[in-house]
Amino acid sequence: MSKIGGRSRGVTSIRIFWKCVHEATPQQRRLCSIPWHYRPTRIPKAKHIPFRTQHAPRQQTIPFSRFLSTESTSERECWRCGAKLPRSAVFCPAERGLIQPTYDEATYYDVLLPELAPGEAKFAFDVDERLLRNKFLRLQQAVHPDGYGQKSQTEKLCAEQQSSFINKAYQVLRDPLQRAQYLLELNGVSIEEGESMNDPALLMEVLDARERLEEAHAQSEIEEIRRENEKRMEETIDQLSQAFRDRDLDAAKRLAIQLQYWVNIKKAAQEWIPGKRIEIHH
Repeated sequence: MSKIGGRSRGVTSIRIFWKCVHEATPQQRRLCSIPWHYRPTRIPKAKHIPFRTQHAPRQQTIPFSRFLSTESTSERECWRCGAKLPRSAVFCPAERGLIQPTYDEATYYDVLLPELAPGEAKFAFDVDERLLRNKFLRLQQAVHPDGYGQKSQTEKLCAEQQSSFINKAYQVLRDPLQRAQYLLELNGVSIEEGESMNDPALLMEVLDARERLEEAHAQSEIEEIRRENEKRMEETIDQLSQAFRDRDLDAAKRLAIQLQYWVNIKKAAQEWIPGKRIEIHH
């Protein structure tokens, strides 16, 4: 081995390596696949470290780009073993249930209701709420970050991602309005902010409900308005169900806008205070 200034070239390279590890920020470590937890307090002297162990400890990590993948495909790969997995996979069976990161192409239906075919899921407005809740509770228990305290940083990050995604999926799919809006989004139909109903009769119903809420003086009057509004909501939800079964996206969009008004009336009734001005926004 050649010498430079009385010091071997290999030793010099090793000390430069340790200096880089020591000074790297957490983001730089992740981008370079340096284990996240490795944070030496000082630069070790090369003469105290055998040559074969002068590299950072080997640990399986996920390249940062794997979390930002936008490739459209129905399959994915396990971050550790590379096994092919469906896009709905939360764990890798080949790695004894190793938790996986969230996947850009996965939908809320893929994760919580994977038994539905992709073409069917895009119109699946009707869901079994008990089945949905049971699946949510089982998955949330399995991915909760508290259970990954002794795992690697990669697994902890995956648990945080999956827990957040599953929580959001459940909140959306359990609510008829959010579920309808999400299905429209999956089908490329958007509802612009401020988009309103074009039915004069329905708009009159909304205005009438607002006036009655503003003029009410007793809780009994509010309860009557609530009962009437609940009936309107149930009717609109039934119509939404039929629209999605018929795959009529125009009707589904119109009914989703309508349901938004009824939901806002429900919220206004819950927050009612005598004499308070009622604002019903879409």
